[in-house]
Amino acid sequence: MSWVMCITTWVNTARHWNTTQNIATSCKHIGVVYHKMGEYGKALEYQKKSLNMKLAVYGTEARHASIAASYNTIGLVYDNMGEYGKALEYHTKSLEMYLAVYGTEATHADIAASYNNIVAVKGRSEDL
Repeated sequence: MSWVMCITTWVNTARHWNTTQNIATSCKHIGVVYHKMGEYGKALEYQKKSLNMKLAVYGTEARHASIAASYNTIGLVYDNMGEYGKALEYHTKSLEMYLAVYGTEATHADIAASYNNIVAVKGRSEDL
């Protein structure tokens, strides 16, 4: 399946879903496709739409794994754009939220991935 077909499929899926959470999921997937295509500006646009919808559903002070995952994905896009300061900011938000969700003593793959992403970004940037 081509990338354009993937985007078209997710756009059509979003049209049939009637909840903000499901539309946020479509936006996330559209962002992932743009990311894979190397269209980072579009990827960021859709990932941020998804994040904003999740914050509207769960609340801006909520601690939720889905919000943490959005922060992580936005961090990955910024990393690929070479904007390491922004990438670090979003990966740190992701880690903090995962720790709030799972607990500071938890052993969880999402927490490990966040630490890994932070180290990777710091390794790519001489300024951090």
